[in-house]
Amino acid sequence: MRTRTKRLGRALPKSSFRLAKWLLQTLNGSKIGFAIYDKSFHYVGVNFAIAAMNGVPPEEHLGQTPRDVVGRTSIIIEPRIDRVFLTGEPVYHHEFSAKLPKRTDVGYWIQDYFPISDDRDRISHVGIFVVEVTEQQRLLGLIQAAQPRGARVWSKLPPGALFDSPPSMEFPTDVLSARELEVLSFLAQGKSNKEVGSALTISEKTVETYRSRIKLKLGLKSLVELVHYAIQRGIVKP
Repeated sequence: MRTRTKRLGRALPKSSFRLAKWLLQTLNGSKIGFAIYDKSFHYVGVNFAIAAMNGVPPEEHLGQTPRDVVGRTSIIIEPRIDRVFLTGEPVYHHEFSAKLPKRTDVGYWIQDYFPISDDRDRISHVGIFVVEVTEQQRLLGLIQAAQPRGARVWSKLPPGALFDSPPSMEFPTDVLSARELEVLSFLAQGKSNKEVGSALTISEKTVETYRSRIKLKLGLKSLVELVHYAIQRGIVKP
Protein backbone atom coordinates (compact mmCIF):
# COMPACT_ATOMS: atom_id res chain seq x y z
CA MET A 1 0.00 0.00 0.00
CA ARG A 2 1.29 3.46 -0.85
CA THR A 3 1.66 5.46 2.32
CA ARG A 4 3.43 8.64 1.28
CA THR A 5 1.31 11.68 0.48
CA LYS A 6 2.43 13.36 -2.74
CA ARG A 7 0.86 15.85 -5.08
CA LEU A 8 2.55 17.53 -8.01
CA GLY A 9 5.83 16.01 -6.84
CA ARG A 10 5.75 17.58 -3.38
CA ALA A 11 4.90 15.87 -0.10
CA LEU A 12 2.26 17.48 2.05
CA PRO A 13 3.63 19.08 5.25
CA LYS A 14 4.41 16.68 8.08
CA SER A 15 2.02 16.58 11.01
CA SER A 16 -0.89 17.58 8.78
CA PHE A 17 -3.02 15.61 11.26
CA ARG A 18 -2.46 18.45 13.73
CA LEU A 19 -3.60 20.92 11.09
CA ALA A 20 -6.67 18.76 10.43
CA LYS A 21 -7.55 18.75 14.13
CA TRP A 22 -7.15 22.52 14.19
CA LEU A 23 -9.44 22.81 11.14
CA LEU A 24 -11.98 20.64 12.90
CA GLN A 25 -12.15 23.12 15.77
CA THR A 26 -12.04 26.16 13.50
CA LEU A 27 -14.91 24.93 11.29
CA ASN A 28 -17.17 23.95 14.19
CA GLY A 29 -19.41 26.94 13.57
CA SER A 30 -19.21 26.74 9.78
CA LYS A 31 -21.81 25.41 7.35
CA ILE A 32 -18.96 23.57 5.64
CA GLY A 33 -18.88 20.01 6.91
CA PHE A 34 -15.54 18.49 7.93
CA ALA A 35 -14.82 14.91 8.98
CA ILE A 36 -11.68 12.87 9.67
CA TYR A 37 -11.49 9.09 9.14
CA ASP A 38 -8.87 6.52 10.10
CA LYS A 39 -7.78 3.56 7.96
CA SER A 40 -10.65 1.42 9.22
CA PHE A 41 -13.10 4.13 8.11
CA HIS A 42 -13.90 5.08 11.72
CA TYR A 43 -14.81 8.69 12.41
CA VAL A 44 -12.03 10.37 14.37
CA GLY A 45 -13.73 13.75 14.39
CA VAL A 46 -16.64 15.63 12.82
CA ASN A 47 -17.82 19.21 13.13
CA PHE A 48 -21.36 20.33 13.88
CA ALA A 49 -22.20 20.81 10.19
CA ILE A 50 -21.56 17.12 9.46
CA ALA A 51 -23.56 16.17 12.54
CA ALA A 52 -26.49 18.29 11.35
CA MET A 53 -26.36 16.80 7.85
CA ASN A 54 -26.37 13.26 9.22
CA GLY A 55 -28.86 13.97 11.99
CA VAL A 56 -26.50 12.41 14.55
CA PRO A 57 -24.69 14.28 17.39
CA PRO A 58 -20.93 14.76 16.84
CA GLU A 59 -19.94 12.55 19.77
CA GLU A 60 -22.04 9.67 18.46
CA HIS A 61 -19.96 9.61 15.26
CA LEU A 62 -16.69 8.90 17.05
CA GLY A 63 -15.50 5.33 16.67
CA GLN A 64 -18.31 4.57 14.23
CA THR A 65 -18.03 3.95 10.48
CA PRO A 66 -20.06 5.59 7.70
CA ARG A 67 -22.11 2.38 7.51
CA ASP A 68 -23.00 2.77 11.20
CA VAL A 69 -24.06 6.40 10.77
CA VAL A 70 -25.39 6.85 7.21
CA GLY A 71 -26.24 3.24 6.37
CA ARG A 72 -26.18 2.22 2.73
CA THR A 73 -24.82 5.61 1.64
CA SER A 74 -21.47 4.28 2.91
CA ILE A 75 -21.05 2.40 -0.39
CA ILE A 76 -20.59 5.82 -2.00
CA ILE A 77 -18.26 7.25 0.64
CA GLU A 78 -15.99 4.41 1.77
CA PRO A 79 -14.53 3.47 -1.66
CA ARG A 80 -13.32 7.04 -2.10
CA ILE A 81 -11.76 7.13 1.35
CA ASP A 82 -9.99 3.89 0.47
CA ARG A 83 -8.88 5.34 -2.86
CA VAL A 84 -7.17 8.25 -1.08
CA PHE A 85 -5.39 5.86 1.29
CA LEU A 86 -4.23 3.70 -1.64
CA THR A 87 -3.12 6.44 -4.03
CA GLY A 88 -2.21 9.31 -1.71
CA GLU A 89 -4.13 11.60 -4.06
CA PRO A 90 -7.13 13.81 -3.24
CA VAL A 91 -10.55 13.27 -4.79
CA TYR A 92 -12.08 16.61 -5.67
CA HIS A 93 -15.66 17.71 -6.34
CA HIS A 94 -17.35 14.38 -5.74
CA GLU A 95 -21.09 15.05 -6.14
CA PHE A 96 -23.78 12.64 -5.06
CA SER A 97 -27.32 12.34 -3.77
CA ALA A 98 -28.69 9.94 -1.17
CA LYS A 99 -31.47 9.32 1.32
CA LEU A 100 -29.85 9.29 4.77
CA PRO A 101 -31.41 7.22 7.58
CA LYS A 102 -32.19 10.24 9.77
CA ARG A 103 -33.67 12.35 6.96
CA THR A 104 -37.02 12.20 5.21
CA ASP A 105 -35.97 13.39 1.75
CA VAL A 106 -33.13 12.81 -0.70
CA GLY A 107 -30.23 15.21 -0.13
CA TYR A 108 -27.42 16.45 -2.38
CA TRP A 109 -23.80 17.06 -1.47
CA ILE A 110 -20.40 18.00 -2.90
CA GLN A 111 -17.33 16.51 -1.20
CA ASP A 112 -13.55 16.83 -1.38
CA TYR A 113 -11.44 13.97 0.03
CA PHE A 114 -7.78 14.54 0.93
CA PRO A 115 -4.94 12.63 2.64
CA ILE A 116 -3.71 13.52 6.11
CA SER A 117 -0.17 12.59 7.12
CA ASP A 118 1.38 11.82 10.49
CA ASP A 119 4.70 13.00 11.96
CA ARG A 120 6.56 10.45 9.81
CA ASP A 121 4.95 11.71 6.61
CA ARG A 122 2.75 8.62 6.21
CA ILE A 123 -0.93 8.77 5.43
CA SER A 124 -2.72 8.10 8.70
CA HIS A 125 -6.15 9.58 8.05
CA VAL A 126 -8.41 10.97 5.34
CA GLY A 127 -10.28 14.23 5.67
CA ILE A 128 -13.47 15.26 3.87
CA PHE A 129 -14.90 18.72 3.25
CA VAL A 130 -18.65 18.59 2.59
CA VAL A 131 -21.05 21.23 1.24
CA GLU A 132 -24.75 20.47 1.09
CA VAL A 133 -26.56 21.74 -2.01
CA THR A 134 -29.99 20.22 -1.44
CA GLU A 135 -31.86 23.54 -1.54
CA GLN A 136 -30.11 24.58 -4.75
CA GLN A 137 -31.08 21.30 -6.39
CA ARG A 138 -34.70 21.69 -5.31
CA LEU A 139 -34.77 25.20 -6.73
CA LEU A 140 -33.28 23.94 -9.96
CA GLY A 141 -35.95 21.24 -10.15
CA LEU A 142 -38.70 23.83 -9.70
CA ILE A 143 -37.21 26.01 -12.42
CA GLN A 144 -36.88 23.09 -14.80
CA ALA A 145 -40.45 21.99 -14.13
CA ALA A 146 -41.71 25.48 -14.95
CA GLN A 147 -39.94 25.64 -18.31
CA PRO A 148 -41.63 24.70 -21.59
CA ARG A 149 -40.56 21.26 -22.79
CA GLY A 150 -37.19 21.49 -24.52
CA ALA A 151 -36.35 24.94 -23.11
CA ARG A 152 -32.78 25.53 -21.95
CA VAL A 153 -32.98 26.46 -18.27
CA TRP A 154 -29.40 27.61 -17.91
CA SER A 155 -29.56 30.08 -20.79
CA LYS A 156 -32.22 32.00 -18.85
CA LEU A 157 -30.49 32.13 -15.48
CA PRO A 158 -27.95 34.81 -14.57
CA PRO A 159 -24.37 33.54 -14.13
CA GLY A 160 -23.83 32.11 -10.67
CA ALA A 161 -27.54 32.04 -9.81
CA LEU A 162 -27.22 28.54 -8.37
CA PHE A 163 -23.67 27.42 -9.13
CA ASP A 164 -20.75 28.76 -11.12
CA SER A 165 -21.72 26.19 -13.75
CA PRO A 166 -24.56 23.71 -14.19
CA PRO A 167 -24.27 21.04 -11.52
CA SER A 168 -23.18 17.61 -12.64
CA MET A 169 -24.34 15.53 -9.69
CA GLU A 170 -22.82 12.07 -9.70
CA PHE A 171 -24.38 10.30 -12.66
CA PRO A 172 -25.81 6.85 -11.97
CA THR A 173 -23.13 5.24 -14.15
CA ASP A 174 -20.67 6.16 -11.38
CA VAL A 175 -22.56 3.76 -9.12
CA LEU A 176 -24.67 1.47 -11.31
CA SER A 177 -23.68 -1.02 -13.99
CA ALA A 178 -25.01 -0.65 -17.54
CA ARG A 179 -27.60 -3.37 -16.95
CA GLU A 180 -28.70 -1.85 -13.64
CA LEU A 181 -29.11 1.47 -15.42
CA GLU A 182 -31.30 -0.22 -18.05
CA VAL A 183 -33.47 -1.79 -15.38
CA LEU A 184 -33.75 1.53 -13.53
CA SER A 185 -34.84 3.26 -16.73
CA PHE A 186 -37.61 0.73 -17.41
CA LEU A 187 -38.82 0.73 -13.81
CA ALA A 188 -38.93 4.53 -13.75
CA GLN A 189 -41.13 4.40 -16.87
CA GLY A 190 -43.66 2.37 -14.92
CA LYS A 191 -42.81 -1.03 -16.38
CA SER A 192 -43.56 -4.09 -14.28
CA ASN A 193 -40.89 -6.67 -13.45
CA LYS A 194 -42.43 -8.94 -16.07
CA GLU A 195 -42.31 -6.22 -18.74
CA VAL A 196 -38.72 -5.34 -17.86
CA GLY A 197 -37.73 -9.00 -17.97
CA SER A 198 -39.36 -9.43 -21.38
CA ALA A 199 -37.62 -6.34 -22.77
CA LEU A 200 -34.20 -7.39 -21.49
CA THR A 201 -34.67 -11.16 -21.94
CA ILE A 202 -34.15 -11.93 -18.27
CA SER A 203 -36.38 -13.51 -15.64
CA GLU A 204 -38.68 -11.61 -13.28
CA LYS A 205 -36.60 -12.90 -10.38
CA THR A 206 -33.46 -11.43 -11.95
CA VAL A 207 -35.25 -8.11 -12.42
CA GLU A 208 -36.23 -8.12 -8.75
CA THR A 209 -32.61 -8.83 -7.82
CA TYR A 210 -31.46 -5.87 -9.92
CA ARG A 211 -34.20 -3.73 -8.41
CA SER A 212 -33.08 -4.53 -4.86
CA ARG A 213 -29.44 -3.97 -5.75
CA ILE A 214 -30.19 -0.59 -7.34
CA LYS A 215 -32.08 0.59 -4.26
CA LEU A 216 -29.23 -0.60 -2.04
CA LYS A 217 -26.56 1.19 -4.08
CA LEU A 218 -28.53 4.44 -4.28
CA GLY A 219 -29.70 4.35 -0.67
CA LEU A 220 -33.37 4.38 -1.72
CA LYS A 221 -36.25 2.41 -0.23
CA SER A 222 -39.20 2.54 -2.63
CA LEU A 223 -40.16 2.59 -6.29
CA VAL A 224 -41.36 6.17 -5.84
CA GLU A 225 -37.87 7.20 -4.73
CA LEU A 226 -36.37 5.35 -7.70
CA VAL A 227 -38.65 7.24 -10.08
CA HIS A 228 -37.79 10.54 -8.41
CA TYR A 229 -34.08 9.76 -8.68
CA ALA A 230 -34.39 8.82 -12.37
CA ILE A 231 -36.24 12.07 -13.15
CA GLN A 232 -33.71 14.15 -11.19
CA ARG A 233 -30.87 12.56 -13.16
CA GLY A 234 -32.56 12.92 -16.53
CA ILE A 235 -32.73 9.16 -17.06
CA VAL A 236 -36.44 9.51 -17.82
CA LYS A 237 -38.64 12.51 -18.43
CA PRO A 238 -41.59 13.29 -16.16
